Amino acid sequence: MTGTPVIDASTEAIYLNAAVEGPSGPRHLVFALSLKDGTPLPGWPIDVMEALASQGQTFVARDQNQRGALAILAGNLYVAFGGHFGDCGQYRGFVVGISLSGPRNIRSWATRAAGGGIWAPGGISTDGTSLFVATGNTFGARTWSDGEAVIRLAPDLHRSDDKRDFFAPSDWAALDARDADLGGTNPLPLEVSGGGTPLILALGKDRKAYLLDRNNLGGIGGQLAIETVSERSIITAPVTYPAADGSFVALQAEGTHCPTPARGLLTLKIRPGSPPAMTTAWCGAVRGRGAPIVTTTDGHSNAIVWVLGAEGDNQLHGFRGDTGETLFTGPPQAMIGLRHFQTLIATEDRLYVAADGRIYAFRF
Repeated sequence: MTGTPVIDASTEAIYLNAAVEGPSGPRHLVFALSLKDGTPLPGWPIDVMEALASQGQTFVARDQNQRGALAILAGNLYVAFGGHFGDCGQYRGFVVGISLSGPRNIRSWATRAAGGGIWAPGGISTDGTSLFVATGNTFGARTWSDGEAVIRLAPDLHRSDDKRDFFAPSDWAALDARDADLGGTNPLPLEVSGGGTPLILALGKDRKAYLLDRNNLGGIGGQLAIETVSERSIITAPVTYPAADGSFVALQAEGTHCPTPARGLLTLKIRPGSPPAMTTAWCGAVRGRGAPIVTTTDGHSNAIVWVLGAEGDNQLHGFRGDTGETLFTGPPQAMIGLRHFQTLIATEDRLYVAADGRIYAFRF
């Protein structure tokens, strides 16, 4: 399992995708396990390749990889697929939707061109009405065919060619050629304090941030604002939290406008307007590639950004959300077994970190 599972309180189950080696080769099985005792729910698991083959669709389980976090919307489970490291084999960007109440009821969406994997660790985003995915580079596409894009999908996953339902940079073909995926980071819906257009933020391996109108993604070249914000490719899971006059977005990146010693964690400030403004708010000194989370005291006050220096300093870092002031660095000894893209889990009074063969707990 490389994609983050999702829990549904109404069915009291945890849903996950597992790549399983069987007699006929690798398979992707989607499981629903009871939260009470871990037993599979009736009708599960679902073999994705078999289910799609019954609908006349080709899904090569050997070549498809499932890395992005799963999502639930409107009574359905959604699982996104891309390829393996090295862009090998016959894969496409796939989204598979499975009904929670009738798991044999399956829908899907796939990129028209080969490639175009949906592999961002944050997986599928939702604003409560639609799903949003970011796709990677396609292979041999002479005309745009769903790669290097942010795609809005309805719960039934029907294909839409309306420009309101997709965005791709105007240089998508050059990004394809450079393997500079837009799909390395999940699209992030933003609610910007002070009103204005509902937004979505896309972050690319091209080091750029794109602000989009969430109700009208704009088609090719249809962004509201664009800015080079990082010195290196952006591959992470970002987090947003409110500001008095906009929104903050924190992400693991080597910020272009950061003071040299304070790189590793980049925080952007998004302000409403026509067009909306996007600036670097502050940077934190973190050596490693964890993905941040935010805690607050009441949903918006006293924000603290937490991030792990995974595969770097292997320590926990905490920063004041509005100013970037360092609040915590530690423990003095590095944690063992952290992995890149890793996030923490926050409960009422503790932070938990899962590592290879162990779990660390920090009390607030």
